[in-house]
Amino acid sequence: TNAAAGSTDDDRVAAAISILEAAADVRVEQCAEPGDLDRVLDGRDGRTVVLVGGDGSVHTAVDALRRRGELSPDEPLGLVPLGTGNDLARTLGIPLEPAAAARVLLDGGPRALDLLVDDRGGVVVNVVHVGVGAEAAERATGLKDRLGKAAYPVGSVLAAQLGPRQPPRS
Repeated sequence: TNAAAGSTDDDRVAAAISILEAAADVRVEQCAEPGDLDRVLDGRDGRTVVLVGGDGSVHTAVDALRRRGELSPDEPLGLVPLGTGNDLARTLGIPLEPAAAARVLLDGGPRALDLLVDDRGGVVVNVVHVGVGAEAAERATGLKDRLGKAAYPVGSVLAAQLGPRQPPRS
């Protein structure tokens, strides 16, 4: 689970976990920082990784697995969407209600997705932002804690009105 994911709360996480525990041996690990994920991946002992978080959690996990040489179509990732926007889950048709998403993980099958790797080795899992879209996403990031899903439209308005942030002068 990702403690920083946009809409993660204990009851919603518990609902998904109870569904998964009814059918599988589940070990719950909580990550608060990206580095925590390496510790979790080191001890997964052949388990399928199920992310309880949002698009940022997926990106962080895919990036870590690729960096470690452990990203493989033979080892799928599961997703219980509890982020702010959940764009990837919406695109894939994964239910946004945690218990329903957990049932899909148990009853469904894996789907292969393309992975884009940029010139610097960074991964793009869900979407590429350029221009005003990139600026809107950047401006929304600092607003997510206070505004939740509304951070994205507010970030878009700020980007359109204020334009790109100016780099600091040296």
